[in-house]
Amino acid sequence: MLPLGLGPGSMGPPPPEILRYKNFLYLLVVGYTALLVTALSVGAVNSALNYVFMLVVAASMAARADQCMMSCIMVLLMLGIICAFFDFVNIISILATPYPGAKNFFSTDCPKNVEATLRANSTIYLKDGLVNGTAAYTVPARTKVEIEEHVCSAAWVVRNVVVLIGTLLDILASRLAFRMFKTSMELSQEAQNQGPLQQLMT
Repeated sequence: MLPLGLGPGSMGPPPPEILRYKNFLYLLVVGYTALLVTALSVGAVNSALNYVFMLVVAASMAARADQCMMSCIMVLLMLGIICAFFDFVNIISILATPYPGAKNFFSTDCPKNVEATLRANSTIYLKDGLVNGTAAYTVPARTKVEIEEHVCSAAWVVRNVVVLIGTLLDILASRLAFRMFKTSMELSQEAQNQGPLQQLMT
């Protein structure tokens, strides 16, 4: 006989059909932990916040199965969908930006000359053959100059890779939560169908 109250959001120990997903939840915990540490190390704070929420929910469901696995299925599903959406939007915004843009998504070096106007007189030192060394030159204010900008770096590439892997992990987490939700609904429906039958037999 299956106990009543097996649907998502119910309290109590989960049935064996739901407990079989416990190891997959632990894999999510490992994945989100690695992503969180990597994201913080390269300054991807916005992405790290999403991974914190996913990590907490997945860890709670795996470590506290009796209290949280059933009741947190919908939380994991909704969070996974929301985080995947924001990661996808983040990727689109990176690819759509003119600079560095899509062509430099995995590039560690992408110099670009940016035009700027000096606000005040500036002194620069250039090699001068007449003085056998360097000589000082004054560049007047409001002079237009070109400054080489470097946005791409190893941290830039790591941040982009983190977003890509994070999006994939969010999709996997959502898929896992949906399968758990589907299984719990099937068990709940089966328990409801057995209820009237047992009443007729008593």
